[in-house]
Amino acid sequence: MVHFTITKTAGNNVSTYTNGVLMGLTETSTFTFPGQYQVLVEARAAGDGAENLVVTVKDLSSGKPVYAGSGAANVQVGKSTTIPFYQLGKL
Repeated sequence: MVHFTITKTAGNNVSTYTNGVLMGLTETSTFTFPGQYQVLVEARAAGDGAENLVVTVKDLSSGKPVYAGSGAANVQVGKSTTIPFYQLGKL
């Protein structure tokens, strides 16, 4: 089970979205928070009971998908971690 939380801050407004997905090892899963986000999680075996997770997020709140960021981390099965996201700057 992969649990995740997305926190979006805009000025003084903070919105938090929490969800989870049951995934097998070395699977890919895409799921959507309707009208908010699309999340793609790719899992690959990293050895020694760890998985490499690559997460990509699209922001759907404007009505069209906008790349919001992506990140990767090795995670021991049964443990948790924070995956840092790398975003495109505003133009």
